[in-house]
Formats: sequence, structure tokens, C-alpha cells
Amino acid sequence: MQVPPTRFNLLRLKREHAVLRSGHDLLERKREALLAEMKNEVGGLREQVAASQEKFQKALWSLAVAESGSFPQLSGWGRLTASVSSEQRSVMGVTVSFLKVSSKTTGKVMFSPFGEDVALEELVDSFLEFLTSLSRIAELEGSIAALAKEMKTTQRRVNALENVFLPEYEATIRFISDTLEEREREELISLKAIKEGYGG
Repeated sequence: MQVPPTRFNLLRLKREHAVLRSGHDLLERKREALLAEMKNEVGGLREQVAASQEKFQKALWSLAVAESGSFPQLSGWGRLTASVSSEQRSVMGVTVSFLKVSSKTTGKVMFSPFGEDVALEELVDSFLEFLTSLSRIAELEGSIAALAKEMKTTQRRVNALENVFLPEYEATIRFISDTLEEREREELISLKAIKEGYGG
């Protein structure tokens, strides 16, 4: 850093260096917290994928049961519409989407003209559970991607501070300190010489 070696600049650079060091420590803690959160989300994603596969198998089984017992009557049933809504939230300063599955019935979807059918009721429930599980997978994947992007940005900042800014400040502070100490020594020597000259 091209800075005149003055005491004022030395004090100013030391203050700035302390601020940068504090910022570096905060970024390090943020990076570690982001990494921990990402590990949790990845673990949750693995569990959700496994659970989703089970729910899908259950839904297929419910469909097979419903088809074998009630398929001829399905046209007389009401309809159920499922929708997914998104809500933005902040997790550690990172904006992520949380998804919510909701359903709306048209008519009495749980009752056929011939009376209540448990197999079809289970079919609807199992597919709604599967859809909810899929939305959770999408939610986790989006969260992981957002956290990974933020962690990459944070890591770049940490690297810049560690490899560029902090070393530059430290080298400049050392240079100014050494220069000022050398000047003080020279001044002391000069004063001593002057004193001896007058004494002689």
C-alpha cells in the first residue's frame, strides 16, 4: 500500500486492520454456520427422498386397490384439485422458498353415488401425502442451492481478506512502524551528537 509513513497513517491503518480482522472472524463464523446448515439440509433431503419413495409405493398400491374395487364408479365422483404455494423466508440471511400443498374438493370426493369407499379415500390421501413429500424435496433442494451460493460468496470474501487485504495492511503497518522507529533512532543519535558537540 502506497501510504506515507506517518504516525497518523499508522494509527488509521491499525484501526482499519482491526475492523477487517473482526469482519474476517464474522465471515468465518457465518461460513461455518452455513456449512452446518447445508449438512442438515442434505441429511433432510436424503431422508425425504427415501420417505417419498415409500409414499409413492403406497400411493401406487392404493391406486391398484381402488381400481380393482371402484374403478367403474369413478366417473360419478367429485374432483379434488391440489395446488402448491410458495412463501419466501430468510434462513441465516439467505432467502429460501417454503412450499405448501393445499387441496380443494369439488363435490364430495370421498363419497360415490353408491356410498363411502374407503379404498378411494385412502387413494386420495396417499397421493396428497406423496405430493407433499415431493414439495418438501423441491424445497430442500432450493434451500441447499441458495445456501451453497451464499457459502461460495462468503468463502470468496474470506479468501480475499486472508490472502490480499489483511496481508497488505499488515505489511504496510510493519513498514511504517519500522520507518518510524528508524527515524526515532536517527533523531536520538542526532540529538546525542548535538548534545556532545555543545558539551565539548
